[in-house]
Amino acid sequence: MAQLPGVDSYMVRQNATADLVGANVAKVPGGDDYDATQEQQFGNAANVMGTNDSSKLNVFTSRTLGMAEGRHLKASDKYTSMIHEDLAKANGLKVGDTLTLKANAYDADNESHSTATVKTTIVGIFKGDSARKVSSRAELTANTIYTDLDTTRDLYQYKDGKEIYQDATFVLSKGVDVEKTMDAAKKLPVDWNNYQITRNDQYSSSMLHAARGVRSMMRGALIGVTVSAVLVLSLMLLL
Repeated sequence: MAQLPGVDSYMVRQNATADLVGANVAKVPGGDDYDATQEQQFGNAANVMGTNDSSKLNVFTSRTLGMAEGRHLKASDKYTSMIHEDLAKANGLKVGDTLTLKANAYDADNESHSTATVKTTIVGIFKGDSARKVSSRAELTANTIYTDLDTTRDLYQYKDGKEIYQDATFVLSKGVDVEKTMDAAKKLPVDWNNYQITRNDQYSSSMLHAARGVRSMMRGALIGVTVSAVLVLSLMLLL
C-alpha cells in the first residue's frame, strides 16, 4: 500500500511478547499480580512494539511519553530498541548498551511458538507515565519496549510476506482522490478477512487521530496511533 500513488508516508506497528535476558522487568508494588502459572510463563516478559517510526506513535505525539536520552527509531534501524527510564535505571542500562530479547513461546500471537533470541542496541531512553496505577506488571509503561521491525520479525520468526501487523497508517498527499486510492488498496493481495481499511478525513483542527486498541494478556493497555495530515487511511488487524 505504501507504493500506491499519492501515499506520502506511513507508519506500521508489529507487536510481540519477549522475555528479557540478563535484565528484569519492572514489578508492581507487592509483586503478587501473577499466579504461579502466569509467573512461570510471563514473569519476566515485556511488551515489544516494532515500528518503522516511533516518533509518530500516539504516546509520543500526544506527549504522554517523551525522550529522555538518545533518539527515536527510524525505518533504517536494524536490531535497535528504546526503553523506559525506569527499566534502564533498574537494570543499569544506558544508550549504546545491548538489550537481549527472547520470544515468549506462551504468547497467543506467537503462532510458531518461537523462542528466538535477538540482541538489540539501545538507541533511546524515554520517560513519562510512571505514576499511572495498574493492576499487573504487563500494564506498566516501563515494561513496554519499542524496537525496529527487523527485531519483531526475527523474534516471531515471520517468513517473508507472512508478517502480522497490528495496524498501519498511511498519510495521503493533498489533492489525492481518496476513493480511488481506497479502491486500489482493496485490490491488493491483503487478507481482507483479517484486516479492514478505514478513512479518516480532516476536521477543524486539521489533526487526524487513527487509534486502535490491542488487547491480549501481555498487552492490557490501549495503544494508539496519531498522525497529522490532510487524510489518513488506516489498515487495522481485526482481533
